[in-house]
Amino acid sequence: MEIAVNSPDSAKSRRPAEHSSFQRFSFQHFSSTQTPPFPRNPFFPAFGPVTSSFRGLPQKANSLQSFPLQNRGAIVKSLETSGSAVISAASGSLYSGFSGVYVVVRNLDVRTYDNPRIGGIDLNYAAQCRLENVVVSTDVYNVQASQPTHATTGLVTPANNNGALTVLRNVLVSGYDTGILVREHTDADHIVVASNIHGIKFSFAHHASRFGRIGTYRNTHHVTVAGKHGFSIGQMNTEQPGAGQTNAHNAWQTLLSDLNDPNNLGTGDINYWVVIGGVGAVDTFTKNGGTGIRARRIGSLPGGSN
Repeated sequence: MEIAVNSPDSAKSRRPAEHSSFQRFSFQHFSSTQTPPFPRNPFFPAFGPVTSSFRGLPQKANSLQSFPLQNRGAIVKSLETSGSAVISAASGSLYSGFSGVYVVVRNLDVRTYDNPRIGGIDLNYAAQCRLENVVVSTDVYNVQASQPTHATTGLVTPANNNGALTVLRNVLVSGYDTGILVREHTDADHIVVASNIHGIKFSFAHHASRFGRIGTYRNTHHVTVAGKHGFSIGQMNTEQPGAGQTNAHNAWQTLLSDLNDPNNLGTGDINYWVVIGGVGAVDTFTKNGGTGIRARRIGSLPGGSN
């Protein structure tokens, strides 16, 4: 079973024009048994919220501290400026162009570059998928990420009418226009989306999706609904920059909405917990539309929704 990898070579050893075609790798190529294992916490320091301290280090107002990403484990990196994504599932001969492939990706770090022109993982044509312990980033500490301007997506789940098995566990996406594009049958838990314009984007779906715990940090819109979709989020833990915690470079990471559903297309339930950097927990959940979505602060009485 194979996936397409768009130029995984190191950025220091290649020119984009030399690797314009897709290369084929088996899933076993990315097996953690063939590479050093991830560190105990594979996400640090790929992202960070904006509290007054971070791992014991003071975070000064208007500063962009340097947190170089670790270079351990299985890393696929690309500097390509064209193509759908670093990893993609090709179309097949089944209905709606599905390939019939069940994509399993574990213990993998997928990296592009700041303000990327390609996506991270595109499984639009995969019938089913399971992602575990996967990081999709733009190779920079998320607080330092530039505003995405190329409408790229970190992770695209299988299209509608898929094989009804889309499982995401322990997945982080940062630095894209859309962090995760969610289609029907998505079952996700232990998810982090940080410094994207749209952290989680729900597109049109016939069947519902379920999220357990998601962490949404420094996204312009933490959750966006772009099409009719039924979903639930068991715990949506959020943090937004507080006063003095952005500068001219990363001001785009200032929150506009926790829930962005301007056309009222979503039907769902969200249990939220909101934190403002330098302030702490607050009972403020910013909605743009979303009349069909019940948002309830953790610990509030049933029916006490926004």
